[in-house]
This record gives sequence, C-alpha cells and structure tokens, in this order.
Amino acid sequence: MDEHVFRVLRRNADQIAEPARRLAQIAEGERAELARWVRTDNGERAGEAYAAVFGGALCTPEFGRYCLEAAGGITDPRLLMRWLPDAAVAEEETSDTHVAYQRNAFSDGAFDAFCARLGALSAQYQPSFNAVCEEIYYGRCGCGILPLQNSEDGLLPSVFRLIAKYDLKILFTCEVAVPERDATIRFALLRRTIYPRAPERGSMQVRVVLPEKIPVGAFLAAAEGCGVTVERLTTMPLTYTEELASLCICFSVTKQTTAPLLLFLSSVLDSYDADGIFEAI
Repeated sequence: MDEHVFRVLRRNADQIAEPARRLAQIAEGERAELARWVRTDNGERAGEAYAAVFGGALCTPEFGRYCLEAAGGITDPRLLMRWLPDAAVAEEETSDTHVAYQRNAFSDGAFDAFCARLGALSAQYQPSFNAVCEEIYYGRCGCGILPLQNSEDGLLPSVFRLIAKYDLKILFTCEVAVPERDATIRFALLRRTIYPRAPERGSMQVRVVLPEKIPVGAFLAAAEGCGVTVERLTTMPLTYTEELASLCICFSVTKQTTAPLLLFLSSVLDSYDADGIFEAI
C-alpha cells in the first residue's frame, strides 16, 4: 500500500476511534454524578456538563446510551421542559376547547375522535388550512385540526410547511378511514405550545439543521442509542435560505426514552425545533 494512502487511512481510523476511547476513559463515579445532576433542579445545564466531560464524543451511540442511563424514566414535566426549546414550552395544558378546522366528512371524523379522548370540544369551521393555522397562531382558538398524510400519497408537504411557518405543535394524531378508497388519512390536533410529557407510547417530531461536522447517519445512530427508533425522516426547505434544508425526524418514544432523547438533543445541538411530543388515538 502506498505510504501516503496508509497515513490517510490511519488518521481517519484514529478520528473514528477517538470518541470510543474517550468514552471508555470516563469513570463510573463521574457518570453516576452526572446522572444524579440530571435529575436535580440544576439539570437545565446538564447538556453543558455532558459536553465538558464527553468532549468530542457526544454524537455517538455510546453517548446516547449514557443519556438513557442518566435520564431514563424521567416524566416530571418540570424536568422535561428544561431540554425543550424555550419557545415551544407551555407550563400547563390549555383549557381552551375551541378547535378550528376545515370541515368535511373526514375532518369531522377526526374531530369526533379527539372529542372522544379529550371530552367536549367546540368546532370553529374555517375556509382553508391557512385560516386554521392563523386561528391557532393568533390565539382565537386553542387548537386546530389538519391532515398530515394519507395512505395513498404519503406526507402532505404543504401542510408540514404550514406547521413550520406558524410554529405549531402536535398534541395528538388519529387515523380516519376512507372506505370507498380502502385508505386512511392521519390528522393532527395542533396547538401553539408543547406541554412536556412522556407518553406510554408515542412520537416526538423535531426539525434540525445539522452542522457539517455531524453526518446524518452518525446523528441518527447516536439518537437511537437513547432507546428510540426513527419512524420517518424527511427534508424541508428553510424559509431564510435556499442553500440548506432542515431534517424533519419523527422518533418513536416511550416513558423511558422521552427524557433521554431530549437530553441528547439539547447536548449535541446548539438549537432545534420541536414539533410535538404526542400520542396516536
């Protein structure tokens, strides 16, 4: 083998192996101390503490597993909200029962499904999806209903762009049957903010712009170290530039894995957008 090629390959191998060596050197006591700190009132700075201890080894499956070890099973909303983007968080669930949606037979079915879960809701019919978003955004309705995808065509990109534009958050989803086409439509109940919770079984959807130093594959593998799985991965154009796109990632989460994933995201990324922590009903 050419000596120059050998040196390049050796350097690349060392760069890959360094995070694993760094993680192996971290003492059990130090890890345990960090885990205790995560569960205290000072835990909002846990990401900084992990970054200081783990150095360049954050975006690795090993670090994901450390997040699971440290934060697994945390369900207290006051603790979960520390790792969510500030603008996304509500300190209590909304009591506003007005729900905006564009009426048809299928959206009526979604409204009935959400009523069955949440109790009596008040329908406020709107002429368009954009109008639904504006009713929520300006606080005239507590929630709104939009279709996210159907089993024939998949995701509805125009709706996802509206959710991002108005920075709305998914509270619940439901499936409505379309018998004449042997198809289904997935609807979302949306609101302006997230109430932090760790569902028994649910989903967390986030939008991230990864720095060049973090490959997509490495990021997803590290996140899965938290015990979650990737349900869906799509790209969305950014409104402020044509050169970059955000990744829209939907993870499957549980009571055990919601907090570890939030801790991981806040440790690895300078910022990200949370579209919701939600259950299917």
